[in-house]
Amino acid sequence: MAEGTNVGSELADVTAHLRRAIEGLSADIADDPNDTDALVKRAVAYRALGEFDKALRDYDELVRLCPYDPTVYYSRGVTHLRHGDPSAAARDFAQASELDPWDVESRYGALAARMALGEHSKAIEDFEEFISQYPHYESAA
Repeated sequence: MAEGTNVGSELADVTAHLRRAIEGLSADIADDPNDTDALVKRAVAYRALGEFDKALRDYDELVRLCPYDPTVYYSRGVTHLRHGDPSAAARDFAQASELDPWDVESRYGALAARMALGEHSKAIEDFEEFISQYPHYESAA
């Protein structure tokens, strides 16, 4: 049997596993609506399945529960970006960067959002501003 012939079967297995996980996590959230760990895991599972609206609902709840956690904004930004909303992604990455100015992933996410918006010059400016904070950096400009 050639390599890759079971891809469909493996994808179905992963999908089934994620659906079971979502069921269990949903039960945990029903028991404790403030269970942030379960909300994060369910949001990630929804995003992996491409169910972005459901993932975003969980991330919105996480923002309400954890308004000062930059990881929540970053994760919601990634979801917005994958869902095709780079403007919303840019806002979330900016909020994550404001909460944690040294978070490289949020800065990278903001760069990706700007590129998706067609704001290439601004993306380069933002990158230059961020990277210039490092003492051994020399501008490529």
